[in-house]
Amino acid sequence: MLMDLTLDIRIALRMLRRQPAVSVLIVLTLGFAIGAATIGFAFADLALFRGLPVDDPSRVVSVFVSDTRGSNPRAQVSAPDFVDYRERSRTLERMAVFGSGRAALIEQGQSRTLVVGRATADVFASLGQPPVAGRGFRPDDDRPGAPPVVVLSHRYWVDELAGRADAIGRVMQIGREMFTVVGVMAPSLEFGSLAEFDLWMPLVAGREHARDDRTLRLVARLRDGVSFDEAAAELATIGDALAGEHPQTNGGWKVRLVPIRDLTGGENFWMVIALFLISIGMLMAIATANVSNLVMARAAGRQRELAVRTALGARGSRLLRQFLTEGFILSLAAAALSLPLAWAGLQAIAAFSPEPVFRQVTIDLHELSFVALLALVTPVAFSLAPARPAVRPDVRHVLSDSGSRGSTAAFRGRGGLVVAQVALAVMLLTVSGLAVKSLRQMFEAPIGIRHADLLTFTLDFNDAQYPDVAESRVAAHATREALAALPGVHDATLLDAMPVLGGETTAAFVVDGSSSSSRCSWPRPASLASCRSRSPNELASSAPEWRSAPARGTSPASSSGSRSG
Repeated sequence: MLMDLTLDIRIALRMLRRQPAVSVLIVLTLGFAIGAATIGFAFADLALFRGLPVDDPSRVVSVFVSDTRGSNPRAQVSAPDFVDYRERSRTLERMAVFGSGRAALIEQGQSRTLVVGRATADVFASLGQPPVAGRGFRPDDDRPGAPPVVVLSHRYWVDELAGRADAIGRVMQIGREMFTVVGVMAPSLEFGSLAEFDLWMPLVAGREHARDDRTLRLVARLRDGVSFDEAAAELATIGDALAGEHPQTNGGWKVRLVPIRDLTGGENFWMVIALFLISIGMLMAIATANVSNLVMARAAGRQRELAVRTALGARGSRLLRQFLTEGFILSLAAAALSLPLAWAGLQAIAAFSPEPVFRQVTIDLHELSFVALLALVTPVAFSLAPARPAVRPDVRHVLSDSGSRGSTAAFRGRGGLVVAQVALAVMLLTVSGLAVKSLRQMFEAPIGIRHADLLTFTLDFNDAQYPDVAESRVAAHATREALAALPGVHDATLLDAMPVLGGETTAAFVVDGSSSSSRCSWPRPASLASCRSRSPNELASSAPEWRSAPARGTSPASSSGSRSG
């Protein structure tokens, strides 16, 4: 058997060298098709099989609240509610909250704005990924008065500090305070919005914060032996109890428990993935039909050779095995070509796309298995069907140069493949056109804002360079007036949060001139500004146009003394 296999490989290589142009064309066609299919499978693999890069993602959950009207089904939680959930829950463990903001890094008198994640101590334990260097947060790091520490993101550690080991223990001035670097986060945790963070700081969450300032994301793990339904029922009961205890802030709000794996897509996400996989199958079918046509054309020119071998006693199975050997050699060469093509395609997508999730798409054992499967299946598809007429030649007609009937049959087979290939191509183009049209309509959907001529950017007035709140307020308004005076600028304004892109945070507010005297607060991307209970007239007369960030530890979403607009 080994000798026969060796002989088949030698004959196959000799036959492929006779027509190098056709062989190269087949390898290129299959290589690009398998490479493109591998890129598509890598995205589907991330969404369906690998999921989020956390330890045992089936036990990781996220807690949201929703109002009775259903207008905000995934609102975030407040710091006091988080404290109550953590103290009362018996089904969840390692509960943690985190928020995002901006902070000013001061180096040699120069300011640089960083994207910061503020989190309680159990955030890394809840996700189950230990730091790659140093340590994560300890339980006493998020206590009031604790020494200021920071955990770097892996991206920031590599890009800004060249991955140096001496980064642990380094002191960084962030705002007015000096922080000590204690660890580096695992690169696998840099997915979704977490990939935007440059570093992590401890978050002091307590009941002194506003209960209706819902600006924090909550993650937790199910305890051993606890089902998701049990935890959801318990959290719902705790939410109802808090609504009764705090009717003004929690009345009408329900607690929702969502598996973290369900946050990767929408309700009909599986349909998108199914269409994606169907498109991959159609692409491979088109490539296989194209290669089958080339193989059939080459087999038609080998009828005399096959007739002679048949006349000398070669059986049809022996000739069929020869075709399969040639197909496997071509397929293996195409698979080897497809891997660097797929890797280069994924690198290009990650480099040119602003979406952080594309950085998580890689080629691993799943993708290698997918390429190996295609390399084994495609030769059967493009070798057997074209080879069947060729391995049963009419020896008398072929050797007497009257084999027009066989040539006509081969021509009809090639014509059928062309028709199938064109039909599949039309179907694939139709599906792709509908997908592009849907994406275009999604991005062009009206959002209530005329954004065609709108330019946005961030201003950072940190406490280190603007220690006086009034001074930062004057600088902000001076910047706005200077921008408004530029030629071609219709108007300029200052915002705390971007419309539409500002997240799903919720906050209470007071209408100017109303008779209500409730506390007011609103979310900010870099800090959380709030005001105590005052009368509407007092609010209207004393509310500043520019608010400073609270001091460290006084607000769950503060950004270590950074003011931005």
